[in-house]
Amino acid sequence: MSRRPHPSQRFMAHAQDASRNDVLQTETSKSLRQVLRAARATGALALAGRRLRELPVESYAPTPDDLDEGEKFWEIVELKSFDCSHNKLDELPSDWRAISTLRQLRVARNSLSMLPEALLSDLPALELLDAGDNRLRSLPPVPAAGCALKTLLAPRNALEKLERWNICECLTLETLSLSDNELIKVLPSLPKPLRALDVENCSLQHLQPTQFLETLAAARNKLKGVDVGGLQKLKYLDLRQNELQGSLQLPSLPALAELFIGHNQLQHFDLKPSPLIATIDVSSNSLQKLPESLGRCINLRALDASNNDLAELPCSLGTLPKLQRIALDGNPLRSVRRDVIERGCEAIKAFLRTRAATPAEKTSDDDFDPLALANRVRDPDARGVLNLAGKHLRHWPLDRDVCAKVRESLEQDEGLDAYVDDAQKASRTARVKSIDISENALSELPEASCLLALGDSLRELKCARNRLRQPPLLSLANVPLKVLDASRNEITNDDADTPLPDACALARNLSELDMSGNRLIRIPRSLFGLQALRSVTLARNELSGDLGRGWASLLALETLNLADNRLGALGDVHKAPVLRTLDLGNNCLRSVPPELGLCDCLRSLILHGNPQRAIRAETLPKDTLKVLARLRDRLPMDVVERHMKREEDLQSIEDSHESFDERYTSPPPPTGPPPKTGYGSTPPPPDGPPPVLSDYAPPSAAARLSSAVDNRACRAMAWSPAPGQGRAMAWSPQDGQTIERKKKPLPREKKRKPFESVRAPRPVLSLPSPVLGKGVLPRQSPRTEEKKELKPSNRPPAIGRSSKPSIAPEDTITLKGLNERVSSLDARLTEDGASLSQAKVYALKKQLARAKADRIRFERQLAAEPDT
Repeated sequence: MSRRPHPSQRFMAHAQDASRNDVLQTETSKSLRQVLRAARATGALALAGRRLRELPVESYAPTPDDLDEGEKFWEIVELKSFDCSHNKLDELPSDWRAISTLRQLRVARNSLSMLPEALLSDLPALELLDAGDNRLRSLPPVPAAGCALKTLLAPRNALEKLERWNICECLTLETLSLSDNELIKVLPSLPKPLRALDVENCSLQHLQPTQFLETLAAARNKLKGVDVGGLQKLKYLDLRQNELQGSLQLPSLPALAELFIGHNQLQHFDLKPSPLIATIDVSSNSLQKLPESLGRCINLRALDASNNDLAELPCSLGTLPKLQRIALDGNPLRSVRRDVIERGCEAIKAFLRTRAATPAEKTSDDDFDPLALANRVRDPDARGVLNLAGKHLRHWPLDRDVCAKVRESLEQDEGLDAYVDDAQKASRTARVKSIDISENALSELPEASCLLALGDSLRELKCARNRLRQPPLLSLANVPLKVLDASRNEITNDDADTPLPDACALARNLSELDMSGNRLIRIPRSLFGLQALRSVTLARNELSGDLGRGWASLLALETLNLADNRLGALGDVHKAPVLRTLDLGNNCLRSVPPELGLCDCLRSLILHGNPQRAIRAETLPKDTLKVLARLRDRLPMDVVERHMKREEDLQSIEDSHESFDERYTSPPPPTGPPPKTGYGSTPPPPDGPPPVLSDYAPPSAAARLSSAVDNRACRAMAWSPAPGQGRAMAWSPQDGQTIERKKKPLPREKKRKPFESVRAPRPVLSLPSPVLGKGVLPRQSPRTEEKKELKPSNRPPAIGRSSKPSIAPEDTITLKGLNERVSSLDARLTEDGASLSQAKVYALKKQLARAKADRIRFERQLAAEPDT
């Protein structure tokens, strides 16, 4: 196609001559230039909704003369997406070869009567063509060389006589939409790879679907029958408002999920059970009965059988666990009372269950063949899952030998990694990681030996919706499960209530346990032996009275759900060390124990539906921290202090371990001459073996101050052992000889009385340099009155009386640490003081006063330097 020097001028002139309602004015043309420049930079041109009557092809196939100032021709991005929908175009340019890299073209909602014949030839890379809501009478042919078209949308047009349209030669087409073209009576041959076909509201009398169709929408036609026998991948079938008469027998469609055959003239309907079907619509027909096979569609959720001639319902519908909606209006039902129908789906299912026994699904021996079971585990859609759910099993069907054969069959895939392609390798190499036996009629769990025979990769067991009566923990004690779902069974408490062995595999591995919807009246003792348990769900049981003791043994428990029970007391659940979420909704709690405020990690507390009035449940769990602080205020002071003391002891132990690692994890001591000492020198490593960890204790505030003064006063840096180790060896700066001295006892820390009132926070002092002169150290012990004089620091001597000594680097670090300690405590007391309890505020004030005293004492020592 020839390129003109200034292709945008023609469009500008046409826009100025037309009226405001028809085309764009000059201001819009300016924005058009900006859109074109953005398209040259991004590869996507959007001209939708601009009321264009003519499409300037030259505007998006620019020449070097069309570029704006600052643009470079070699920096232009090839156009890949072009949208000119919602305009007033009546024709398109005939030559599109200038944009042969285009992948998406949208020309919907215009006034086009035809598309260029060579459109698909000029655009070999085109993947999407949207030409809906136009006046098209035909579609462009597929070139002999083929095309890359994947999606073709042409609904709501005037298409007719498509018999000669060679769309079957487009072997890449996956989606075709020709709906609302009432003049189409016969479809052309369709390409085999087609996956979605929409031909609603046409005049089709015959339809031959392709083999790989997944979606077939053919409603509102004149079809009298459709052959869907070979559509093994069909998921959606819509044949409403056609001319289907008499009997309809659908073949086996294993992937079918939604079926719509309403508004026809069917009198008999038969369906082979499909495991995935969820929605069936057979309304507005003349059906006299529904097939019994509906009772074996275990995933059925909605059934619309209104406006038929049904006199009775199959009793097997009452056994469908997921059925939630049944529409039966407009039927002369006699077997089901009218009041039962008005109460809804669950009432109808319960009524049907009383009329007939639960039909047991007939399972062949081939379903439990070891090779078939191994292939289920290899399935990429359910990789690693042995799925036996919904089989109406009354007992575990696999013995130990069958489980061992399944494991051996899977172990044979280990050698395939070396020579099998990625796609096949992903579908073949698998291990049994999860077993799903939910929605059955099991009264006992499988033996632990059978589960262990499946391999050591088993981590999850789902046995919900069965008829289990015994607690499952003891029977699975030797299986290393991580997730156990035993919800919605009939589990009751064992009379023996045997605890779980400490060294069993289940106690070391189980982290999630769900036993909701059972009949437990108390917490089983076996639950307290699960050391790695993190989440427990015991909702909708019959728990009453006290919750019991032993929750302190669950060291990893974070989530506890006890909703919908009849609990009146919580036992010692507050002793769970890391509990974060506690759901106590819909119980019988008349009061909330104040000990619950001692749960330091609790962040979400739910109390709605309880008769207690002390706490407004509406504010939870948002105000959980404030509620816990209020509960702590109700506790006696000695209880809170003991709890805080225990927390401080645990923290001090952790800090001591960290400081020990930092202090004694160092390279071996040097073997050469003793290091030089003096100002700016590095202290030598400790001499001798490190102290024992059990003898180490973190130093107090007074000891830290004393060590800081000794470091400044002594000219030699010495290592002091832990208390009780006797004497220490240090380097002497005079002759390099080792001297022996006794360790000075640590000064006793002064005992302070509780504060009666809070003083205003003292501002942090910043000392540029200490004042020269003699000073006196503060009292080291409350029993002695002697005052110690500071020794000169290890610094260069001052020159003249006017020069002031600078602070030593170790003194600067110590002073900075004291200032940060005071600032952090003061900020915490100011910001969080309103939400903390009185005991916590008192402890913070006490720590703040001690930190300020330590800082003042050290500043006085810095100011007490003697004149040199």
